[in-house]
Amino acid sequence: MMINDSKQFREIIPYKGPILGIDLGTKRIGMAISDINQKIASPFKVEESKNFSEILNVLKKIRIDRDICSVIVGDPINMDGSIGPKSQSSRSFVNNLSKEKQYVSEIKSYFISKISNEIKNIKFNGNSADLSKSTYTLVNVLLPVDKKTAGLFMFKLDMKGIACSKGSACQSGSDN
Repeated sequence: MMINDSKQFREIIPYKGPILGIDLGTKRIGMAISDINQKIASPFKVEESKNFSEILNVLKKIRIDRDICSVIVGDPINMDGSIGPKSQSSRSFVNNLSKEKQYVSEIKSYFISKISNEIKNIKFNGNSADLSKSTYTLVNVLLPVDKKTAGLFMFKLDMKGIACSKGSACQSGSDN
């Protein structure tokens, strides 16, 4: 979503957490990251311009590594306020980011809905089922499995290529 109003921007982003600023150039992409209080941004990285999927992979890694809560993309409008080619390029980039996030959200929402309908009494750990807080976080669940059969159940999941564990990080944020 493209927002050109600072008040509207302030209403939708969290007040705490680093913001990633992106400046899209024709040859390079400059990035800066703010402090968690969003008062000061410091230069972070310069990447050579790549295709969208390669840039997206870089951004996803930065988002996870730095716990980024929001992204700002520079919109270089012309001095007279008109939209030139560089501004159009930035707007296309933001549009592609929005489409990618929507796609991931739809898949995750579908998975959450299916698993909730199929497995009664399932509990989602932490914020993993809250799309507004964890779009790119895997779904983390506490399955209602009898303790006597849990070992065999986990073995069967593992054989199907589904990562699982009992306790520790997999229950972070859960009540059990």
